[in-house]
Amino acid sequence: MEYVDIYSPVRRMCLKDGMSVRAAARYFNKDREMPSKMLRHELPWGYRRSEPARRPMLDGYVDAIDKILRTNKNLIEKHCAKEVFVPLSHRQGYAQIDFG
Repeated sequence: MEYVDIYSPVRRMCLKDGMSVRAAARYFNKDREMPSKMLRHELPWGYRRSEPARRPMLDGYVDAIDKILRTNKNLIEKHCAKEVFVPLSHRQGYAQIDFG
């Protein structure tokens, strides 16, 4: 991910200072396509998964968790896992864990 480190300098040098794409590629030791791509995109492009993440333990409970969060808006603001887990364990039979 070293392109993230040079993303802003490449855009600044080419767009504000007037450096050519070819000169920027030579300066940063990249092929010409990299600075061209950086100039086409306003923000650095990120990693994109080829398929959704697998969550074998959680997938069966996602709907119940969403329902708990929709009914109590304060939980969304607090991000408190225990306050979601306790009702989930009582209603859905999820394994009880001692939070200490």
